[in-house]
Amino acid sequence: MNIILFISGIADSKWPPPTLQLDPQAAGAAAAAPPKKLSPFDESALECALKIRDADAQTRISVFVVGAPVQESLLRAIASFRLDHVAGLTVVEPELWDARSLARRFGDVLARQTETIDLVLIGREFGDFDDGLLPPYLAEVLRLPFVGLVQEVRCDAGEWIFFRERGDIEERIRVRPAALASITNDKRNRLRFPLMKNIAAAKKAAFVVENTGPGSEARVRLLSSSVRTVSRQQDGCRMLAGSIEAQAEELSAFLLSRVKA
Repeated sequence: MNIILFISGIADSKWPPPTLQLDPQAAGAAAAAPPKKLSPFDESALECALKIRDADAQTRISVFVVGAPVQESLLRAIASFRLDHVAGLTVVEPELWDARSLARRFGDVLARQTETIDLVLIGREFGDFDDGLLPPYLAEVLRLPFVGLVQEVRCDAGEWIFFRERGDIEERIRVRPAALASITNDKRNRLRFPLMKNIAAAKKAAFVVENTGPGSEARVRLLSSSVRTVSRQQDGCRMLAGSIEAQAEELSAFLLSRVKA
């Protein structure tokens, strides 16, 4: 099995936050200053991959660490889990706010992979700038089936089994490779501690960091800010009925009609 993870990390709360800057270049420099650590969702995604490798020693795990810029300390922390490949992917600061642009960047990276990808894992929140849209956007770019809010992953008879809970109901979703899952934190996927010998090896490792290339400029820019009064259109409201699929289709049709209007 070949598993790919995308990890961003979050600002370490033990360090003081940077001074707020409205200038894009100054803001990017300030945001890069505080050290980063793995978020709970990064840790959970990594632990899910490690458990799959525990069950199948032939499993390969590759991690792309994304940042503006990528911090070497975060690369070494991830490499201490004895992974097959750890690399950095530098993006421009505004691109971290643009899920569609970021998903396309990740899609370009995976398109260059020579090995078959069986599973892509990503935390349900990605970095400090997440709105929850990146995982489904990435699944759409890669044309992979998507399962969200996953708490545990297993492989059985050539199929992925994704476990997640909703209230007092546990769901088990079977998907044939390849697939993409967003991982949420849970006591079942709490990240283990790396071995000391692997930590020592990670301190000597060298990493490839891919910089932003031509044409990858983000689509998000802060142009101006203003406050205005918005009048709400009185359409009334009603509850959707029918199956989940029927409700999704009806809601999609309603939103598309609003976009066209």
